[in-house]
Amino acid sequence: MRTSAAVLGLGAALLQLTSGCIPLGGCGGVDPTDTFNFALSPDGATTVGAGIAGIAGDASGIWVATPVAGGVELTRFADLDTAPDRTLTFATAEHAHAGLAWDGAALWLALTDDAGATHAVRIDTTTGDALADVALPTGTTDLAWDNGLGQLVVAEGVAAVEGVDPATGLIARSIPVRAVEAIGAIAWGGELWTASTTADDPLLVYYTGDTLYATAPAPTSDIATHMTFMPTANGSDLVMVVGGELRRYTVAR
Repeated sequence: MRTSAAVLGLGAALLQLTSGCIPLGGCGGVDPTDTFNFALSPDGATTVGAGIAGIAGDASGIWVATPVAGGVELTRFADLDTAPDRTLTFATAEHAHAGLAWDGAALWLALTDDAGATHAVRIDTTTGDALADVALPTGTTDLAWDNGLGQLVVAEGVAAVEGVDPATGLIARSIPVRAVEAIGAIAWGGELWTASTTADDPLLVYYTGDTLYATAPAPTSDIATHMTFMPTANGSDLVMVVGGELRRYTVAR
């Protein structure tokens, strides 16, 4: 049975240490001079086709979710320049477009029914079986996983990101994001990375998910619909879904 998502947000009064800004009082737009910048350098692109429902990096590769007839195809790549090493199909009649996350042992796939209710299914990547099912906020656009707190991190098309308890579906915290436009894509790389639904907006990076401490100039004039971090020989790349491509960027911190 799907668990109802009840809002237990911690509120928006989180002190912005780098700028002296308290979001509850109204920060306005992003002022890059208040923070330092990360630099993103292109590291290749892979064409995978339109309609990607989400991406998630695991310990040694990346998973790509794509809607297919009768369900969602989950494809794993150890390297995006080579053929996939694993493919399975999760059977469902619901719509997949709102993200994918890896919790260290299994995948979480966001699904939306015909009435617009969104939930996440935890999937065993060996058997393809559903292990758990938890409700998500309405309007979810992307998923990530906070491995420190053990929470699903949810973008829901507004200027906030929610931390959801995967056992109960309760919103354990609400993170106000200093963005003029809605947040569409998110990633977790030890910090929370957010991308707005407007082209050319900078990426915003939140220390432990709460305090804005860095920006990254938009690496593309196109809008990213999903993001994740993928391990590489030299650390990890930020991977962004842009149209039918997976675009990879190294991050200079």
